[in-house]
Amino acid sequence: MLKNSQAVQTHSLDTGWELLQDFVFRTTGFPFEWLEELRCTQTLAQAKRLLALEQEQDRLRDRFVHELFPRLIAYEQEREEVGSAVFPTLYKLRKRVMKNRTLSLDDVAFWKSRRYENTDWEHFVDEWNELESRRAEAIAAGEELFQAELARVRRVMMAKVNDPRFQEAVFLSSPSSFQRVIKYSKDWEAKPEPDWNSTARGAERMIFAYLQRFCAKNDTTSFFGPVNYGTCNAAEPRAIRRAFREGNVLGKRRVFIAHWYVKLLAQKLAGRNEILPHLKPRPNPLVRPLDSHTFHFHGLNRTFRLPDAHARVFLALDGEKTVSRVAAELSMDEIALIALLHELKNKRLIDLSIPLSPVRVDALAELRDQLAALPPAARQAGEELIDRLEGFRVLLEHTPYPERVQVWEDVERQLADLVEEDTRRKGGALYADRTALYEDCAGTLSALTIGGPLYRALTGSFLTTLKLLTAAAVLKWMDYQQEGRTLYRKLAADGKVVRYIDMIPLFEQGEPEMRYTRQFQSRIQALLRQRQEEHSGGELHISEEEVRDLLEPFQEEIERALAHLQMTLPSPDIMVAAPSADAVERGEFRLVLGELHDDCSTIFNGFMAYFADDPEALWARFEQRIQRMPQWERMATIITERRNKHVTPELPGHTILLSAVSTKEPAYVIPIHQVEVREIDGRLTLWANGKPLTLYPGDLHSAAHGCFSLPCVVPIAITVSSEQEEADVKRSPRIVVDGVVMQRERWEIPAEHMRADSLELKGFPLFVHMARKQMQFDLPDRFFVKWKAGEKPMYVDLSIPWSLEWMVRVAAQTDRVSISEMYPGPEHLWWHDDIGVHTFELRTGYVYDYSAGLRQKQEARMDRR
Repeated sequence: MLKNSQAVQTHSLDTGWELLQDFVFRTTGFPFEWLEELRCTQTLAQAKRLLALEQEQDRLRDRFVHELFPRLIAYEQEREEVGSAVFPTLYKLRKRVMKNRTLSLDDVAFWKSRRYENTDWEHFVDEWNELESRRAEAIAAGEELFQAELARVRRVMMAKVNDPRFQEAVFLSSPSSFQRVIKYSKDWEAKPEPDWNSTARGAERMIFAYLQRFCAKNDTTSFFGPVNYGTCNAAEPRAIRRAFREGNVLGKRRVFIAHWYVKLLAQKLAGRNEILPHLKPRPNPLVRPLDSHTFHFHGLNRTFRLPDAHARVFLALDGEKTVSRVAAELSMDEIALIALLHELKNKRLIDLSIPLSPVRVDALAELRDQLAALPPAARQAGEELIDRLEGFRVLLEHTPYPERVQVWEDVERQLADLVEEDTRRKGGALYADRTALYEDCAGTLSALTIGGPLYRALTGSFLTTLKLLTAAAVLKWMDYQQEGRTLYRKLAADGKVVRYIDMIPLFEQGEPEMRYTRQFQSRIQALLRQRQEEHSGGELHISEEEVRDLLEPFQEEIERALAHLQMTLPSPDIMVAAPSADAVERGEFRLVLGELHDDCSTIFNGFMAYFADDPEALWARFEQRIQRMPQWERMATIITERRNKHVTPELPGHTILLSAVSTKEPAYVIPIHQVEVREIDGRLTLWANGKPLTLYPGDLHSAAHGCFSLPCVVPIAITVSSEQEEADVKRSPRIVVDGVVMQRERWEIPAEHMRADSLELKGFPLFVHMARKQMQFDLPDRFFVKWKAGEKPMYVDLSIPWSLEWMVRVAAQTDRVSISEMYPGPEHLWWHDDIGVHTFELRTGYVYDYSAGLRQKQEARMDRR
């Protein structure tokens, strides 16, 4: 347990924190320098010089129009008669100036003829035309610089495209994009430095999209997002102790057949006559019997009757009895029963398939184990096919690039034939990652330990951020509880049983009051606005003591809630910003909160844990930690069908079935239609199997889940707007809590402000356009932009031409863009390996244990005596 000796421990959240020893080290597979090599820095600098000239010209124009011209007219009125031709000529000249046009020789001659010696406007036309001349020269210089730099960075990009590792990484991400990369490479072979036309630019934008993904974002895919595990150790004196595998080779490469594909295959096998009698039909967890003939389909809110035979069969199913056994118990002909089961299946009332656990990483191995439980004749019907697929998988795993491309495509075709469906969902498009085959890898580290000053920071100052965000999570839980109680009391007014599945959609109706959340955020924003007034510009800091003050008005409510809830399981992704590795060892670094997940269990079981040295021991450590909590048997996990490789484990306690199957004993498995909602001692709780249940967080950010789960400790969006002239533009400075960057500087900008006049804008004019936007909104040179839910953020560097083209295209596809600074930036990247410098993050796990915290407080009081 972590102890804070800096201050008197008065709040529940001051104690009870534990940093779990295991963490995942996530990094890029390619060095960040690759992106730096694509920068056209001289072009960007020239664009900024041009804008400086334009600003100078704007100032001169505005001075002339608003100050000098009225005085000039008054001056001429003293010299000229009313109706003189001088006045129309002057007004025409002003009009040209207002339109930022060069003044003609006739304009200059007229001006000189007026003999404005010793006036403030005597040299205006010369100054104006000189600025116009310098502006034209700056544009010409910018075009020349761009062409030179473009030629260089295109050659650099081509070198990256020809790198076999890059080609393989693109292939593993998206085979269809890989084909475009190869075609682009062949275009260069046919004609060195091919024309920079729309086709070439489109291909290069796609290539850049993969480069920024591989070099700037910590992914978890194959060798370009490898999985490394590390250990936190208070006794380790060094901040980072690491060792690489000999030759810096990957620890393990594993090809998987995707869960969604194996499920299709299982459905095909389930239809075979040899297997059908041995299947164990399962009632849909959403269907609840009301009597021997009447049923209610929760979710659809539909009550219906079944014919006698159908009702008898449905009520006989429990997911444990085979078709043959059900037929025997009901004295039915097996063939007739199977026909009836298919009818129920078509109505979505039952599942008639080979069950696949959604929490097991290797779906093919799961299918093999399910078949192994069948009688020999039935097993043989599927084992040959499984062996064939396993052969494909092993072949791919051991075939090097580029040979594996052809082998992979051959295997894909055979997989498609087996299920008679496409093996590339969404065409395997950019970032889709929806191919039937995928690969993950263990990284090049053989050992990684965190200790010394880094461990002390993770167990010291970082806890202040966790304390603040946990308090916010508890207050949000209280708001969800209030919303839930109001809803529940309406539903239960006549003494009716309220079922959780029926209550879920009702949470989405109307806007919740969120009283505690609004009050807490208002206090934070008031403090930050005060900081902003005291120190205009730069970071906004909140001290540990100020966090205490922020929590003070809510302390009693938080205390009561934590005494009831007992624990939280936050999983922060933490970056370490430092000028060098030596600086980290000296303690000269800054922790940066990246993402914050509300459930750290995916560190210990799931697709990352597959690559731990001892996955079973890793899971056992976490399971045992949870089982030390007094309420673990009253906890529950909701599981549903798995859609991708990400796995949410079944945690200790009960499992509530929304869909899919559980790996637990039947006594711990509850169909969701059996779960009720009750109010006990003023709190809402789920109720099933004769006991109250609390849900694990599970990264499900909804009131319907959050009302009944442990507090979901996630980032809170703190907006401290620096209002700009443009309507609806919000800028929030970087927020630092007790020395930890809790929130990066960010901007919320209507997309229309970032759009170009044409998507075809390119070259130096595009650099000028984006430099103008940078100046308008005071953006950094590098940042990440998010434009749509579900899309990965895009890394933008205002000196990379393809980055700018992506930016204007993104702006054209959405109403609003969210921009956040790149921090740590290039000057704070210090993790080097044999191929370069990388960004990285530590996916850590913490447990907040209320009871342990109470014991620590008591020990502290005893020590003070």
